[in-house]
Amino acid sequence: DGKYLALGTNDGYLFITKLIKNFKNQKIKIIRSYKAHLSDIIDLNWSCDSNLIATGSLDTLIYIWSLDKKNPIVKLFGHSSWVRGVNWDPIGRYLTTHSSDKTLVFWKTNNWTSVKILSCKSKK
Repeated sequence: DGKYLALGTNDGYLFITKLIKNFKNQKIKIIRSYKAHLSDIIDLNWSCDSNLIATGSLDTLIYIWSLDKKNPIVKLFGHSSWVRGVNWDPIGRYLTTHSSDKTLVFWKTNNWTSVKILSCKSKK
């Protein structure tokens, strides 16, 4: 919804910031800080309703965050190598993740189970 900006760092931190406007200037204020991953956060994405954030990392994990909680609400294990991308479908029923292990995983968001795993390995 444009109120917040999420930033992932190369040391695994997730920062949630807010733009503060007044007459003289604009400031960015960090409103939440999480030690999120053991390694670089490669990608993050807000859910379509802006209530959740998915993060993917070089540590092979996917975390789902809510601004109301101090810890991730879900920890997903589905890749054997770096998570390179996380994306929500437009309705919010699925999260897709892709990895350097050449797999694409579809997660159902109502129970966080993987419903489909596609292998993208090239055939030689």
